[in-house]
Amino acid sequence: MAATITGIALIAAAVVALIVGVTKGFAKQLTGLLKGLVAIVLAVVLTSLIMSSLRNTEIFKNFTTVTTGWFSNDVLTAEVTSQEQLVEVLANGGAWKILAAIAPHLFTAMQNNGCTTLAQLFGAYTANIIVNFLLWLVLFLLLLLVLKLISMLLTKIASLPVLKVLDRVLGGVWAVAITYAVLVGIVLTAAEIIVVKFIPDSVETLTNFMAQSPILTWVNNTNVIGSLIADLLQTELPMIVMA
Repeated sequence: MAATITGIALIAAAVVALIVGVTKGFAKQLTGLLKGLVAIVLAVVLTSLIMSSLRNTEIFKNFTTVTTGWFSNDVLTAEVTSQEQLVEVLANGGAWKILAAIAPHLFTAMQNNGCTTLAQLFGAYTANIIVNFLLWLVLFLLLLLVLKLISMLLTKIASLPVLKVLDRVLGGVWAVAITYAVLVGIVLTAAEIIVVKFIPDSVETLTNFMAQSPILTWVNNTNVIGSLIADLLQTELPMIVMA
């Protein structure tokens, strides 16, 4: 029942957004806050798409080598080939022994990233974070500038009587798209990533909950924005098998 109500609430939010969007029109919706939000989301999407190719370039690999060099402690540079060996290295690593409790997760991450030392793993993560942030920042600023120019242009165009109907139609489409991006692309994605990353035992409970509603199942399985954000964070979101 709760899942069904949640799904209906999403539809209701989309309907309200459509009515408001058609009433206000497209040009009037491009406020400073909204332009910033759109720029943030688009920058995240583009960053994810670009990073998937950028990670395979020599420039990124060379930068990863540099960041790996920042972790020069003997414990971090020790070669490990098994989880047990990693636990032993950390247990005798002075202050680093605090990581022994999460050794299984660290070793799994090392295997997934093709690393044989913690320095390589931390270096890869550090390079990924730095490049992701810088790329996102550049894209965000560029997109914000473009959206401001588009807003100025659309405000002038929308004043023409012949284009007012088109402005209202685009306003409705835009409002629904923004509502979807916020509720599904951001809120739902954030909830799923938190569950997958920090409380993995609850993933099945979450998927079972969403599977009770065809609406939630559909938005989850078609969440393109969420998939791109998850890829950026190197996380896999749960998919629901439709009955």
